[in-house]
Parts: sequence; C-alpha cells; structure tokens
Amino acid sequence: MKKLFLVLAAFVVFVSSSSAQLSFFTAKDAYNYIKTKNLLDGYKLTSLMAIQNSQIPMAEVDLLAGKGKIWVATAKSNDETDTIPKGLLLMSILGNISHQDVDASTESTVGMQSLGETWVNSTEVAVKIKENEQFVKFINDNDDKFQMVIMGLLYHPQFNTEVWMTSAMVSEETVGGCLYNATSADQIECTFMMTSIQDAVSKMLAAVPNPAKDMLSIELPEQGETEYYIYNEVGNIVKSDKSNFGDKLLLNVNDLPNGVYSILINNAGKTFNSRVTVVR
Repeated sequence: MKKLFLVLAAFVVFVSSSSAQLSFFTAKDAYNYIKTKNLLDGYKLTSLMAIQNSQIPMAEVDLLAGKGKIWVATAKSNDETDTIPKGLLLMSILGNISHQDVDASTESTVGMQSLGETWVNSTEVAVKIKENEQFVKFINDNDDKFQMVIMGLLYHPQFNTEVWMTSAMVSEETVGGCLYNATSADQIECTFMMTSIQDAVSKMLAAVPNPAKDMLSIELPEQGETEYYIYNEVGNIVKSDKSNFGDKLLLNVNDLPNGVYSILINNAGKTFNSRVTVVR
C-alpha cells in the first residue's frame, strides 16, 4: 500500500505540472475502459479501489456520489504459477480516461480471490450510503478533515463474498465505514469509532435496564443542554431530541421494534455513546 501511494503521488505531481484537471468517474467507467483496452488479458480482476489520501489532494473520493478521481485495479494471472499481481492506475483527465501500469513485483496474489462480473456500480452503493443517516452525518461532519477515504470492490473472506468497502478516516481513532454486498448493494455492516479504545470505554454511558422493553435511563455526566440520536442496526435515526434533560436522560423505547440500537449523546459539548437491546 505504501508503494502504491508513492506511485500515486508521483503521478499526481506529473498531472499537476501539466496543468491537467482530474475529473470524477465511476467504477464501471474504469472497468469498461479496462475491458475496451484489453488491459487484463490473461488476468482476472481482484480489486478495484478509489483512494483519497491527505498527502495526495488531487486523488479525491466522493462517497455520496460513488465516484473517484483515481481508481486502482489489481488482478491475478490465469497462470497459477505466476503470483505477481498486475496493477493499473486509472484516471480521468478532462473527461478522458487513461491509465498507468503499477509495479507490483514485490506483492503476491497468494490468497487473492478473483471477482465476477455481477457487481453493481459504485453509484448504486452511493445510493445506499445516502440512506444511512449515521454514515451521512459522519461524512458531512468530517468532510474537510479526512486523512483517507476508500471506496473499494474486493472479496471479503470473513463474509465469503464480494463486497463494496467504504471507509473514511479522520485519524486512527476516528473512523467510519460500511460494507455492502457487491451484487445487491445491500448493507452488511457498519462501524463508527469516534475515539481511541481507552477513551471509548470511558465515554460509554450505561443504559438501564438493558435489555429494555419500554423506559430506560442514562445518567448524564453534566447537566445542561443535551442532544441525542438513536440509530437502528442499519444506521438510520429512529429517535432524536434536544433539550435540557437535567442529570438523567429518560427514553421511551416502547415504540421501537426488537433489536440492538446505538445511542449518540452530545452532552455539554462532549460526545458519548451508549447501546441498548430492545426485547419484548
């Protein structure tokens, strides 16, 4: 990955020096270009990723549009004895897609799974992202702070399927992202880590009782104006409010279906988290 960024950085310097303008394009645009130019003859695609890095400002990724300015494709040879992957860097300059080969001789395709042809375009994943209110809020709140953004198509061994991986990182302690099924764009799981592991433990507020079936309470660290959001398992806001709740937040979850819910609490200028399981 580090070597890839060096190649990417060198290319972007070249693009900048030539006053060229990179434009956004989709994963299918990139893949159709690859097929049209027969760039993967004798190879099978293993990943296709748009990557944004703070050190390479021109390499942008727009998760809400499902587009990137630079896509990186990797592929494995049809000859199983050849374990050196093929790498391609694809970019759109003034609307015209072009490519550059990436030296991947230090890498290996051992363990890599090739991808099929039934995956949905990155724009369809963007539609699903926009349906996830928690993810959208995370993106909008941190849009100018991201150190890295990735939108990638690859095989996921844990789920034994092809996935779209979407991730946005402000720092090692503040990361958000979701996995989507590559052929249906259905959301598989989402993770949002807003603090370090140690801080996360200290900033978790206990919901009592847990599990809950009607009313639950959360002790607040400080009195004053408090805002809360309750998210369901797919990241949508199901309840929210903003008021002065005193030193205890009382929530009625009687109208919520059975399931696990995440609660984001902004109290006296600080952010806390809680989780509760609703069971009846």
